[in-house]
Amino acid sequence: MDIASLTIALLRAAKIPARYVHGTIDVSSEAFKNWAGGFTSIQAAAEYAASGGIPVTSIVSGGAIGKVRLEHVWVEAAIDFHPSRGAKNKAADSWASLDASYKQYQHQPGLDAVAISGINPEQLAQDFIASGTVNEAESWATGFNAQLLQDAQTQAQQKLQTYIETQMQNPTVGDVIGGAKTIIQEFPMLPSGLPNRIVATGARYDKLPAGLQQHIRYSFGKDIEGAMIDPIDFAFANVNNAKITLSFKPATEADEQTLQYLLPQGVLDISQYTGNIPSYLVKVVPELKLNGQTVKTGNAMKLGEELPLVTATSFAGRGTVQAPRTYNVIAGSYLAVNAYAGNVSPALLHSVKTKLEETKSKAESEDPTQVLSLTREDIIGDLYYAGSLGYFGQNLAILRTIELQNGGYYQLGSGTGTIGYEPKVSYFFGFPKAIEPGGVVFDIPLFNIESVNDGEQVKAKQFVLQSGLLSSALEHAVPEQLFVNAQNPGEAISAVKALQKASAAGQRIYHLTPANQSTTLANIHHDSDTMAEIRNALNAGKEVITHTDAVSVPGWSGAGYIITDSDTGAGAYKIAGGANGSAKEGQPTNSPPYGAILMVGFTEVLKDSPVLIGRIAVGIVGLGVGAIVGGLILAIILVVVISAVVDHIKKAREEALQEVIDRAASNPLSKDFPNDNCNLGKVPDPKKVIGWFSCVYQCKTSTPRDYYIERFIPIEYGCPAPVPCAPGLDPLDERIKTRTMFNPKILDALECKGIY
Repeated sequence: MDIASLTIALLRAAKIPARYVHGTIDVSSEAFKNWAGGFTSIQAAAEYAASGGIPVTSIVSGGAIGKVRLEHVWVEAAIDFHPSRGAKNKAADSWASLDASYKQYQHQPGLDAVAISGINPEQLAQDFIASGTVNEAESWATGFNAQLLQDAQTQAQQKLQTYIETQMQNPTVGDVIGGAKTIIQEFPMLPSGLPNRIVATGARYDKLPAGLQQHIRYSFGKDIEGAMIDPIDFAFANVNNAKITLSFKPATEADEQTLQYLLPQGVLDISQYTGNIPSYLVKVVPELKLNGQTVKTGNAMKLGEELPLVTATSFAGRGTVQAPRTYNVIAGSYLAVNAYAGNVSPALLHSVKTKLEETKSKAESEDPTQVLSLTREDIIGDLYYAGSLGYFGQNLAILRTIELQNGGYYQLGSGTGTIGYEPKVSYFFGFPKAIEPGGVVFDIPLFNIESVNDGEQVKAKQFVLQSGLLSSALEHAVPEQLFVNAQNPGEAISAVKALQKASAAGQRIYHLTPANQSTTLANIHHDSDTMAEIRNALNAGKEVITHTDAVSVPGWSGAGYIITDSDTGAGAYKIAGGANGSAKEGQPTNSPPYGAILMVGFTEVLKDSPVLIGRIAVGIVGLGVGAIVGGLILAIILVVVISAVVDHIKKAREEALQEVIDRAASNPLSKDFPNDNCNLGKVPDPKKVIGWFSCVYQCKTSTPRDYYIERFIPIEYGCPAPVPCAPGLDPLDERIKTRTMFNPKILDALECKGIY
């Protein structure tokens, strides 16, 4: 629909009437695989399109998928079609069908970065694992030598850059990482119809209806039934990549005078103030701005109170893709509100760079008029907008290299959340007492559309894990890029960074599953809210990677943890914790559901605003070949090693499970006895059982040699008594209960006989 919209805009600019057509087309399987991105599996290509909200049906012929039928939007233009087919456009006589969105591509492989770098990722992973301790039975690892990864990254960076400089002339990013080149077809006159067969023609529109557009809505709260209160709605295309900010202004003139009295001369915003401001002295009003224009305001509230910012996105053909999401914003914050889909505009990156350079020039001038002309939007707003563009720009650029190297496909469906300054709040018996200097907070939930070219599930899961690890790593890397240097020291945190710090400190990194939680959870010592969320995730069938104890950066202490789906690899990369050494009575923990927190005094950083602005202006567009190569190697190392550690533990546990199952299944005595679970009055549903005990019974015989029976019993029942032995034989008093627990999905295949 985006290319159809561009086509219509160009036609109308040329004074040619044009309109949208919504219908259904058939595309051959080979053409569809190429069009979707170069898939080798037609099934994977169709599922990838469907996951993005496109209604798709595979048409089978001769036992194979011969074509794909899908809903599509194309263009009709009113042109002089007869007899010249548009070659001479004098007076319109027909509506001609045009489809600029349908293309075929030449796919370029790019450099074999792994081969050129000289790194063997699998060997590196094994060396890294060997440098530490992996306890397969208890599902933890620790003590790894991070220098191995740093040395490998340095080696790879040097070799790749040397290769590019010596073996390639004027390389483009496409030459380095690969990509797709459109096969250009030139027609002296318009074709008689679309390149694909039209199955059905539906409605025609002069503009796209709301139902065919992606939308994003914002509100300041929900009602008692969970519905958004007075939401403001945007077509996503109208705000994609735009500068959206959420800030707070004094509610009345008296509040403004109070703030002016409290803030020292030269301080432009609350976020620059190094002292504390009593909450009861000042009321503020929240303002949501789009490109500097206020589009929504809220009710007056005290500084330090929480404003529920509710965000909901919806896709054409899919409706709301996730429930409206609430993020509690502290009154007195200044945030860039993210609305990103598809790509980041290079033009906007250059534009914000130019604007920051202009702001720097004004700030450093001795002209009072220029200095006084600067607003908080110029200084604070543009800083965080640059951070948003930089985060999503780097994420998409590096992911592009990863997908091309690994046969993956990634589309950013929507990137929302916020990036910006949030103050700390001191509380008195649960009520905000004052706001104090805080830090930069990243809260970035992503909705991604991901696949791999052959649809292989293990590869797809690995690719999803790669994208998640990268997005988490950037949540600490981007604020450090923007705000931290030798003159302004500090440190950011993210889920990946927290795990890295915990490992460096010698903590155990646990892989928690529904099957092992009874033996592993007791070793995790996070705050009560985090532990509750981890338990809930495990009980819902998810898996969790986390460390044992809190880690710290200046001003913050807490935990990092990753909640993943065991089937798809999709996950939430989270941190939780609060200020260390400055908690007040009744103060709750600061637990954003996603993101990174830079809890250094950002107010100190802003004392040197002109230098900071200049540094950001120079670095914000640094997404060239060098950065991409470095990101590629970092991603390869990070993902392969973490995945290898997790898979190593998981594989060993599954092998041990299979050994026990095979041993019990081969026991000739097992089939002779009734199933004890069945005798309990009901047969439990394996899919609903949280775990299983292996119950081993020892039976006394008339010979010197006793025998054993092994049964698999749901944890909720425990090992039943009496012990089942053959008729005429007495059971021993002692029952042996192992600590082995099992994944219910593996046990689905076993029947309700002597074993599960």
